[in-house]
Order: sequence, then C-alpha cells, then structure tokens
Amino acid sequence: MSRNDEGSRRPAVAGRGSLASLASRVPGALAVAALTTLSACAAKGTAIQLPAAQAMAREAASASLPESAARAVFGWTMVEPDARFSGEGVAHIAADERARIDLFGPRGEGYLSAVLAGDALVLPPDARSDVPVPPPALLWSTIGVFRPPAAADMTGARQSGDRITLEYAGNGERWRFTFEDDRLASAELDTGRGRQSVELRGENAIGLPEQAVYRDHAAFRELVLTLVDAEPLTALPPEVWTLHGQ
Repeated sequence: MSRNDEGSRRPAVAGRGSLASLASRVPGALAVAALTTLSACAAKGTAIQLPAAQAMAREAASASLPESAARAVFGWTMVEPDARFSGEGVAHIAADERARIDLFGPRGEGYLSAVLAGDALVLPPDARSDVPVPPPALLWSTIGVFRPPAAADMTGARQSGDRITLEYAGNGERWRFTFEDDRLASAELDTGRGRQSVELRGENAIGLPEQAVYRDHAAFRELVLTLVDAEPLTALPPEVWTLHGQ
C-alpha cells in the first residue's frame, strides 16, 4: 500500500515521545505499587503515577481523533472455524467522536453497518444476528482511536521505553491499551468468559492504521481490516449517520 505525503501526518500524542515524558511531568503523591493485570504475562515495566497516567489517557484520547473528517476504504477478511468471508469496507470518521463503519460482501451486498457516537454503538433495526460486533471501545480501536471504556476505571499504567500500557477495570471486565511511539498499538478486553483483542499495524499519512486485526479468542474468530485508501474531508454529509431502516 502506498503512503501519502508524510508532511500531512496526523500529529502524535502531544509530540513524539510525549506520553513517556508526560509521566514524569504530572505531579502526584500516589504511586502505583501494585497493578491489576490481565494475565500472568502482563507487560513489564515501571509503574506510572495514576495522576500522570490519567493525564496521558486524556491526551491520547484527544490526539487519536482526526483533526478533520475522513473517509477510508479497506478490504476485510473474516475467518471462523468453519467459514471464511471477505469483501470491501468503508469508514467515515468525524472529528466530533462519531464514526460509521460499513462492510460489504464480494457482490456489494451489505454485511454490517454500525455507527459509533462516543460510547454508544448504533446498529440498524434489521442488523444480522450472525455478524459479531465488538464493544465500542474495541471498535474504536480498529480505526486507531483510543476511547477508554465508559464503565471502567483506570487501575494502573506501566512504561517500558517508548511502550506505555494503560489498564482499566469495571463490571467484571478488564481492559489493557498499549501505545508504542505515541500511537495506539493494541487493545484487549478480558470479560472473565473470554478474551477479545485488536492489534494495529502501520500508520498512513492521515493517522489511520494500515491494518487492524480483531480477534475473539474464545470463538476462534479473526477479522482483518487492510487499508486501501483514505482521504481527509471538509465535512461528512448528514445522511452518513442514518442507518438503513431508521
């Protein structure tokens, strides 16, 4: 996939290396002595003071949104234990915390449509019940946007070089978001009944991941989104936010 002019790259989180440096700049008396981990092999590193980690999360959430509206075209492939599907998709992303994702089959038939509005996920009334949809925080992650889960609180953070890990927990769920070089690199949800994850690879000129891999580990399901083209837009037409059947 070709890369566009690097001069138009979406700025990183407050500048290259800023997440790591922010951890030492924010004052706070509470050090994280023990962190809630998602697994026995949780990321190692130095604990970050919670006030600094919370400030980093706010910076990351703001900076991961596009500065203007954008439209992206991508190819997608979903693999399940007994089936394989593929097609083309389109994502419309607004700077006001809204996004729409559409997946189409090989003949252009609608496979999935979903609108994200902050923490809310909206599906059409006739949405297919056999098409899995990740929870909002993970779905945001597939387009490179960091949005902490609404029903979870930060439990800790760690830094190892340019790698920052933020952890959250709530309602019996545990979350982990990893940043590398100031960009969201992965997101993980452990519900206690199963694990879901998103891994991001590369970044195009306007800050969208070149590839996103979503996995539902318990269901042995994998969805791969591979960016084909993306362009910034002045604005998105209002009808983008109206799903079929609404």
